[in-house]
Amino acid sequence: MKPFFDTNVLVSAFLDVDKRDKALDALSQGGRISSQVLNEFTNVARNKRQRTWPEIEAAVLVIREWFPDIVPLTEHTHAGAIALARDNNIAFMTR
Repeated sequence: MKPFFDTNVLVSAFLDVDKRDKALDALSQGGRISSQVLNEFTNVARNKRQRTWPEIEAAVLVIREWFPDIVPLTEHTHAGAIALARDNNIAFMTR
C-alpha cells in the first residue's frame, strides 16, 4: 500500500526551509495525493505564505509530475476517509 500524503507534507517540501529535506525525502519514496490536497496546498501557498501565482503554478507542476495519479475527491473517497478517521482515531476536517 502506498502512503497518502496530506497538505502539510507538500507545504513543508515547497514552502518551509526548515522542514524541506525531511519532507522531500518522504515524498521521494512515492505515494499518493488527492485533488483536495492540491487545492489546500494552493490555498496555503497563496493566502498564508503569500506566494505568487507563478511560484504556485511551478510548484503544482512539479507535484503533478511526482504524482501523476492524483486521487479525485469523490463520494467513495469521502466514505473511505471517514472510515480511516473512525478506525484510526484521527481528526477529520473539512474546509
